[in-house]
Amino acid sequence: MQRAAAGDSAAFGLLVEEHTPWLLVRRTRRVGSDEVADLVLQEAVIAAYPEL
Repeated sequence: MQRAAAGDSAAFGLLVEEHTPWLLVRRTRRVGSDEVADLVLQEAVIAAYPEL
């Protein structure tokens, strides 16, 4: 997390890879669609990167 926050894009990528599976499960349960959950997660990742 510290490396990602320091601007290390590879570290951010590892965080995304590590957490994507369970985040997709949670989003799919909430929105009821795999496709919508994937889009929501993509938008969240894009929004999160500059905020680190």
